Amino acid sequence: MRVLLINPPEGKAIQSELPEWVRGVRGKFEPLGLMYIAAYLKQANQGVKVQMLDAAAENLTWKRVSSRIKSFQPEVVGISCYTDSWLQVIRLVRLIKQLIPEAHVCLGGPHVNTYPEKSVKVNGVDSVVIGEGEKSFSRLICWLREREELPPGVIIKQKGRLVSTCSAEINEDLDALPRPDRSHDHRIYSYLTRKKVAGMISSRGCPYRCSFCSTPKGYRLRTAKSVVEEMEECQQRGYAGINFVDDNFTADHRRVLSICDEIDRRRLRIPWGIRSRIDLIDHSLMVRLKKSGCVRLNVGVETGTDERLKLLNKEISIAQIREFFRSTKGTGLIIAAYFMLGCPGEISISDTKSTIDFALELNPDLAMFNVLTLYPGTALYERAVKEGILKNDPWREFSDSPSTDFSAPVWDECLTRGQLQKLCNLAYLRFYFRPAFLTRYFKKLKNSF
Repeated sequence: MRVLLINPPEGKAIQSELPEWVRGVRGKFEPLGLMYIAAYLKQANQGVKVQMLDAAAENLTWKRVSSRIKSFQPEVVGISCYTDSWLQVIRLVRLIKQLIPEAHVCLGGPHVNTYPEKSVKVNGVDSVVIGEGEKSFSRLICWLREREELPPGVIIKQKGRLVSTCSAEINEDLDALPRPDRSHDHRIYSYLTRKKVAGMISSRGCPYRCSFCSTPKGYRLRTAKSVVEEMEECQQRGYAGINFVDDNFTADHRRVLSICDEIDRRRLRIPWGIRSRIDLIDHSLMVRLKKSGCVRLNVGVETGTDERLKLLNKEISIAQIREFFRSTKGTGLIIAAYFMLGCPGEISISDTKSTIDFALELNPDLAMFNVLTLYPGTALYERAVKEGILKNDPWREFSDSPSTDFSAPVWDECLTRGQLQKLCNLAYLRFYFRPAFLTRYFKKLKNSF
């Protein structure tokens, strides 16, 4: 059986939190979800030929996508589906059914997890997989061949009606999963500096509940040995660096120290970067990370007042943030901080500018400013709908009737979308066009990944 896994082409992006020029410099990130599924299929299903098509990273035109699909002639197609790529997903489904009407088309990913039944009802979609897809999608392939019991976590169309199984299984033992399939050309992936950087996951889920985030519950960790073995493989494949995309790499300090010890034992020499909460890391741990090759630390500051931090359910304070940035001095780490503009509690332009001023005060090495986007499945989105800040349920309506002129909703109770986007552009101009930043760039950042 031939199985094609597709990351859809980039199209007209849904207007959302990032200025377009910022989107253009972020780089191309590996589709880790599809890579894990590809690896699991190759390990679990004998006789299955798997191919991955990352149309977004390869900058493929729709004509070229069509050619690649026809060339492979897949019997099953799995499509990665994010809410902001929903338009491209629908167009891709239609294209597949035009080219190969008998192909079984399955969707999976964050959008499907939020709107499973709406997703499977789309014309041309045959099934959806909910949650983590490795086991469920693999078992779906077996079911398509053998037609026995439908696996957990799958909704499928049968003779015009939907057949649903129980909720998806959670992969409790992450070490038992095969490592992501990196047999494709990794040169198409890069980070900010365009160096070839691998994406890695050392944990899944998050134990915290920030109101703007939809990361699933069920926090699970890989062991240090498993993590460092994959790092070593990435180094051997010629990657220039590793970017860990865990929400909270440092939640378990003992595991972090074990990872550092294992890196040192193997004498790995590959730079890597992580994400951490500000309250889950201190100066001594930063020094230890740097000693083992960590070069970049990404943290979420979000906003500039204690009141707004509480509204975001961040469970940190302005005092903790200031203390964290004081503790970064002398560690040698590049500190990248994330800020959101247009948070609840910002009732005037001066309120939003206070977050920009706070970013300049903290003076991280890098800063990312976003207009807070209200995504489905988050507590903040539900609150906005309930309180009437959003009319109706815009994401649900978009899922039913996708349109190219749809704009992702923002918290525009007091400030308009246009005002917030101007403030976001102002934030980038004020932060990056400073002599202090330019001097630091040439001294510290130019040779980073």
